[in-house]
Amino acid sequence: MKQLLLILFCFATSNTFAQTRIAIFGGSVAQFFKDRGGQAELALIMPEAKFFNFGKSGDGLCKQTKIENGKAIVGGIPRIIEEQCAPNKEKFDIYIIWCSTNDIWGNPIGTPDDYTEDDGFDEKNLLTQCGGLNRCIKSIQQHAPEAKILLFASLKSFNDSYGYSRTGITKYNPPRRMCDYVDAQIQCAERFSIPVLNLWAESGINEYNSKKLCPDGIHPTEEAYKGLCPLFKVFLSRFIK
Repeated sequence: MKQLLLILFCFATSNTFAQTRIAIFGGSVAQFFKDRGGQAELALIMPEAKFFNFGKSGDGLCKQTKIENGKAIVGGIPRIIEEQCAPNKEKFDIYIIWCSTNDIWGNPIGTPDDYTEDDGFDEKNLLTQCGGLNRCIKSIQQHAPEAKILLFASLKSFNDSYGYSRTGITKYNPPRRMCDYVDAQIQCAERFSIPVLNLWAESGINEYNSKKLCPDGIHPTEEAYKGLCPLFKVFLSRFIK
């Protein structure tokens, strides 16, 4: 009887402390989520999950990628994801691609067909936001086919009206606004049936409260990151077994 109780206790304990392993990839907005206490807050309200943050300031989906002698030299978020998808790396249960604002400063948007079977995985299209994002999805899918991939669409930017408004003034020719980049992110995710948390539309950070919650126009404060955690919890809880 004692032996049976011990077995049951060990079984219950192992289940109680089993955590879903969640990897987060992105640029500085993802990195600062950890640095400014948001990740710790999310871990506190989601003890069933363990978070691993690979965000790196300055990184984008296409910004750092170059073509040399007809071959892509992959940089930024796709490179870090490829490093974590090497054969010797452990698999995570959930992979979050948190889209960066770094690609909107003049880099091409591309189309959801970039770097897919439709263009023969043309490496020249890794120079677009869509191509870089699709490369990330492909790398994760091949490394961890049973894992869940999730997309966090970019937060708004408040340094110019084109960063938070669909009709804001844009300095680019041809005209393109941040909402165009976000729409493309979501279209790429839809192509591969990847669930999206649209932070551009749902974060609650806007032009009226941005000076308090996002004073540099791009990066949320500690308060703002912690305020996002309930939204993250509701979204992520759908995918935790």
